[in-house]
Amino acid sequence: MKKLWTKLVALTLGAIVALGVGFAVSRASKAMPVHAAETTVTWAGTTALPGTATSIENSPITIKVSSTNTYSNPIRVYANTTITINATDSTYLKSVTYEASSTGNYVTYAQNAVVSPTVTPTVSGKNVTWSFSGTSTTEFTFKPSSQTRTNGISVIYDTSGTPTHTHTPGDPVEENRIEPTCTVAGSYDSVVYCTECEKEISRTSIVIPATGHNYVDGVCSVCGAEEPSSIILDPTVTSSFPYQGITLTVSDGTLTNGTDYRVYKGQTLTITSTVGNIVSIEFTYYSSSYDGGGWESSYTPSDSTWTSPVTSGEQARITLIIIEVDSDEPTPPGPGPTPTIIAKRCYSLITSTDELVATGKYIIVGHTAIEPYDYYALSTTQNGNNRGVEGVNVVGSVATVTSEAVEVVTLGGSTGAWTFGVTGGYLYAASSSSNYLRTQSINDANGEWAISITSEGVVTATAQGSNTHNLLQYNSSSSIFSAYANVQRDIYLYKLDFEETLLGNVVCDGSGSHTLPEGYTWNTDLQAVYNDLPTSEKSSLASKEAAIDSGLDRYDYIIGKYNQKGETDPTKTNYVHFITGRTINPIGYSRILLPLAFGEDNAAITVIIIISLISISSLAMLLMIRKKRIN
Repeated sequence: MKKLWTKLVALTLGAIVALGVGFAVSRASKAMPVHAAETTVTWAGTTALPGTATSIENSPITIKVSSTNTYSNPIRVYANTTITINATDSTYLKSVTYEASSTGNYVTYAQNAVVSPTVTPTVSGKNVTWSFSGTSTTEFTFKPSSQTRTNGISVIYDTSGTPTHTHTPGDPVEENRIEPTCTVAGSYDSVVYCTECEKEISRTSIVIPATGHNYVDGVCSVCGAEEPSSIILDPTVTSSFPYQGITLTVSDGTLTNGTDYRVYKGQTLTITSTVGNIVSIEFTYYSSSYDGGGWESSYTPSDSTWTSPVTSGEQARITLIIIEVDSDEPTPPGPGPTPTIIAKRCYSLITSTDELVATGKYIIVGHTAIEPYDYYALSTTQNGNNRGVEGVNVVGSVATVTSEAVEVVTLGGSTGAWTFGVTGGYLYAASSSSNYLRTQSINDANGEWAISITSEGVVTATAQGSNTHNLLQYNSSSSIFSAYANVQRDIYLYKLDFEETLLGNVVCDGSGSHTLPEGYTWNTDLQAVYNDLPTSEKSSLASKEAAIDSGLDRYDYIIGKYNQKGETDPTKTNYVHFITGRTINPIGYSRILLPLAFGEDNAAITVIIIISLISISSLAMLLMIRKKRIN
C-alpha cells in the first residue's frame, strides 16, 4: 500500500512539473509581440484630413488639421492651415515625410512651411522629410504659407524600451452621446479600445443630424414650432429685390442676367430677410463646377441675415434658391399677385448722330446673339470692373422701361468727346490690359467718347484717352457691359421719348386697348374723390367706368409725351399746342375728373379745367332734366 501511495505521489509531482514546463513553453511561444523599434504608418492622400485627432492605421500616431479639408486624391493643404501629428502611448517621432502631388511649387511650399520643432528638411524628388533625434519629439506641426497638395504623409515612430504590445482593436463603443433636437444636431464619440490591454486606440466624434420638425397641421408635433414659410427665388423670374421680404446682394457678381445668380470668384452672397429669421437655405447650382468652390447645398443660419463662404475654386452659378423663414407674420406678396402702379419710361431708337443732344436722357442697350432677341440695358449696378444689366422690352424701335434699376444716362460734352453721366459720375475705359469699364467722379479723356451711329442704330463708342481697351460693348455670354479691345456684341442708344405719370401701363406708342392693373377698379389718384361722391353720382360714374378709364389712358399718353417738364420749345411738348392742332374735337366725357396735381403749365391746366367744367355742366343739366321728368 505504501509503495502504491509512493507511486501516486511521484506521478502527481511529475504531472505538476510537466504542466509547469508546458505552461512556460506555451507562454514563451504565445508571448505578446513587442513593437519593432521603428514603425512606419501613412495617411494616404485618398482620404481627406480629419478635423479631430484620428489614429493613423490604428497606431499610437494621430493626425488632425486646423480647418476641415474636404479635398482628397490629392489632399489640398491651404495657406496657414496647420497639420498636427502626435505620438501617444510612450512612443515618439523619428521622422515625418510629406509627399507632394507633383514637383515644383508644391514641394517648395512644403519645404518652406513653418514647422515645430524647427528642423531643416531634406528633399528627394517629391518627398520632403523632417527627421528628429532623441526621444523628446511627441508632436509635430506643419503650416505652409501657400497652398500645397500631398499624395500622403508618412510617419516613422519609435517604441524601443516601451512595454506596449500590438493593440488588438475591439468593436467601436459609443460614449458621450448628446441627443439631437428638431433644429440642433447631436453627437457621440465612437471609441475603439484594445481588447487585451484596454488602451484607447482611437476616438472619433460622430455628428447626429438634427431630426427636423414633424409638422402636423402647421405645428411641429415634437417641439411645437410653427411651420415656416418657403420663398422660392428663380433667377429666370426674379431679378429685382426685395422680393417677398428677401433681399440678395453680392460683393461682386450679377443677379439680373435672367439665367442664374452669379457670385464671382473670391466674393460672397448675402441674404437678408425682413419677414423673420432664415431657418434654412437650399441651393441648386448650374453644375458642380460652379458651386462656389465648396459651397454646401444647404445651410441653417437661424438669423435674419446670412453671408455665404467666400467663393474659392470657381464662381457660384445658382439656378434656384429655396429659403424658409420662421415668422409669425404672413409673407408679403411678390411681384405679380398685387399690382403696382409705377412710372413707365418710353425710349426711341436713334439712328443718327444728329439725335445726340447734350443733357438728353438715353439708355444703352444690347441684345442676345440668337433671335428672338432678349434685350438688356446698362444697369445702375457698378460691379468692380464692369456694369450690370437690366432687362427691357423692345418692340420695333421702341423700348419700354419700368425698372428703376435701368441706368438713365445723361449725355454731356460734344461731338468727338461725348460723356456718359451715370449714377456716381461718368463711365470710362479703365485699362489697356483688361476689359474694364468703371465709374469716375472727375472725368478725364478716358471718359470722353467718340460716337458713330449706323442707319440701323448700331453704335460705335470709343473712349479717347490713353487706355486701349476702349470700345464700349455688350458681352452677352457674361451679361455685362464693359470696355474691350475688340468687338463683342453691338450696342444701341435709345432716347427718352416720354414718361407716363398716371397709370403707367399704356403702350409706349399710344396704341393698344387700356386695361387697369389686376385688383384695381379705379385709378388710385381718383379713388378718394370717387368715394366722397353721393351714391347716385357714384352709380352714374360706375356705368361709364370703361369710358373714363379710356380717357385717363389717353390723358396720360398726351400729357407724358407733349407736356414734359424742362422743355422750352412749345412746338414739341406743349399740351395746348397738341390739342389745338388736332382735327377732331377732344372735348368729351373722357376728360372728367382729371387730376390737376402734376405741375403742368398754366395753359394746360386751363384747358383741362374748361374741359372738366363743360363735362360736369352737361352732366348736371342731364340730371336736372331727368329730375323734372320724374316729378
